[in-house]
Amino acid sequence: MGNVQAADAFQHGLEQTWEHQQQPGQQKQAALDRRRVPDRPVLRCDRECAEPGTGHRRNPDDVVDRAALGDLEQQAYAQRIADNAQALADGFLKRDAHLITGGTDNHLVLLDVTSFGLTGRQAESALLDAGVVTNRNAIPADPNGAWYTSGIRLGSPALTTRGFGPADFDRVAELMVDVLANTKPEGTSKAKYSLADGTAERVSAAAAELLDANPLYPGLAL
Repeated sequence: MGNVQAADAFQHGLEQTWEHQQQPGQQKQAALDRRRVPDRPVLRCDRECAEPGTGHRRNPDDVVDRAALGDLEQQAYAQRIADNAQALADGFLKRDAHLITGGTDNHLVLLDVTSFGLTGRQAESALLDAGVVTNRNAIPADPNGAWYTSGIRLGSPALTTRGFGPADFDRVAELMVDVLANTKPEGTSKAKYSLADGTAERVSAAAAELLDANPLYPGLAL
């Protein structure tokens, strides 16, 4: 959820608020005016909606136009997140991986790694060895409990923001399945594992290629 900063102006009968979204998008601004309708505050955006921290009053039409543009940008961004999550889920399913709920209709994918004979902790660690950062996550009625877990939780927003598209997410699924299929548990341990020779290096190099094709700051040499 976004953080909300509120400026009190009860002595003037006016309340103002600014919302700073955690995901990319326009800052939103509104005011509640108790002076015009004493028993019922009304929402308005006008000259008394000041730029946070500056005291600069913006034109009301500009506020509305920027808000509308921000909403359209947010809708497009949210749709890309959902589309990419679907591509990631499809990428796993066509490679015979098991997903909790059989897929996704939002930004998250929960992969059941017991089909690879692994715990979530083993899978998380093996993927990290190959340069893929994930989080282990419990699944319903998890046989390995909440610490070792049996799942890996994945989300699409970060890579979507970076510029990844559906084809890139399919490639991510391919690389992850490569790692998991080449990871074996050691004995009865729920934490120890062994990764087939060359797997970490191969997948890490492929992951680096994907990142190079979608730089974090395009045009800026890091």
